[in-house]
Amino acid sequence: MSHASTGGKHAATAVLTPLHAYPRRWFALAIIAVAQLMLVLDATVVNVALPHANQQRVVATYTLTFGGLLLLGGRIAGYRGRKRTFAVASALGGGAWNDTSFSDSYHVRR
Repeated sequence: MSHASTGGKHAATAVLTPLHAYPRRWFALAIIAVAQLMLVLDATVVNVALPHANQQRVVATYTLTFGGLLLLGGRIAGYRGRKRTFAVASALGGGAWNDTSFSDSYHVRR
């Protein structure tokens, strides 16, 4: 794996780019590794913070919801821009007045 091919219709005229032409590849790998570590740490914290009743179901639901929203956020960031999407998400998170502020707004209080 010392070369990357750009392929196409004319395989005989493919341009080979050596991997040393990408000097930031190790930096990108480090960022991806740290992001994966944070995801595993997040799931571990959720797992430890829950009582034993229905723990597996809650962790599975949390992980699936988190992954789905992560994909949705990535798609929105692709359309609207990373900075704008981050600003809107930060404003929504900062607007919460307690830990159940957004989930309680849909329930009728008695």
